[in-house]
Amino acid sequence: TLLNDLTNAVNNLIFSSLTLRVFGKAGFEELQVAGLKELYEGSAVILDQCADALSTSKHLNMDESTDEDPENRNAPPPPLPFDPIRLNFRALMVQALTNDWIDAMGPVDRTKSHFDKSAMNLFVKILQPWIMGAGLGLIVAIFGCFGKAFTPMTWKRIFIPPYYDLPKFVWCLKFAIGFTILVCMHVYWPAFANLEIPTRDEITSSHFSGWYLIAYAFSTTQTVEGTWKKSMLRMFGTAAGGFSAWLALTACNDNPIGLGIWMTITSTLTAYFGLPKGFSSRFGLDKDYAWGPGYFSMTQALVVLEVYWGYGGKNDITAR
Repeated sequence: TLLNDLTNAVNNLIFSSLTLRVFGKAGFEELQVAGLKELYEGSAVILDQCADALSTSKHLNMDESTDEDPENRNAPPPPLPFDPIRLNFRALMVQALTNDWIDAMGPVDRTKSHFDKSAMNLFVKILQPWIMGAGLGLIVAIFGCFGKAFTPMTWKRIFIPPYYDLPKFVWCLKFAIGFTILVCMHVYWPAFANLEIPTRDEITSSHFSGWYLIAYAFSTTQTVEGTWKKSMLRMFGTAAGGFSAWLALTACNDNPIGLGIWMTITSTLTAYFGLPKGFSSRFGLDKDYAWGPGYFSMTQALVVLEVYWGYGGKNDITAR
């Protein structure tokens, strides 16, 4: 309420000052000659003083004279001129409300720091999932693995109870052996390395080299059930995304607006019904159905964009 009153008082003072200028421009110079010019200049000085007082939170002395001559300062104030626009009253009102606002706010302690560490910690805690999810978390995890590899406790935990990480260590070896076998197949098995689906495209699309490594890394878990489940979700998500992209290209041809609307609606519905709420919806965190909707959206976007930019026909790109 006090701040609202102060704002209204400043607005009224500015309105009175503009009114005096308008009357002066209209030919009523006698208003300024009769003494309102001094009040106009005095109101400007009061506004400057109030602004300084608000910026420094120092109380404004309303009896302070702006005249630097000691004789004039001690002399009795001259009689106020006729003020039909209440310029002097509104200037004093701004001055009084400025002091009231400073009194309400209280003195400012500038000797101590107002840096709130708890607020900064909360801010960092809120931003951390977004920063880590943007790729920094993967880099931090990779360097963290190097650090753990040279820690003696890491190797002792494999055999020492209650940790006993031997099953985890064996699974890591199996995972690394699987990668090694796939790489050897690509290097020493030309038929496997050159595997591709023949199409009628004049422009050669992307080769299959390396995709099986990504599929192996994303789908392999520590249990047979988990590996089977993620593999099936990857397969069904990819097939459904390719079929949805083929339908979109059949219905909309190369209309970018129609394709955009189609992908927005289908991806939104897939994410809504297939992903959990909150940060758990990020790709790879959900252990139930996230892989299916994720591959659906990616495959659909890849097929539509490649066909739209002219890298091949919809049938060949979908088959690839």
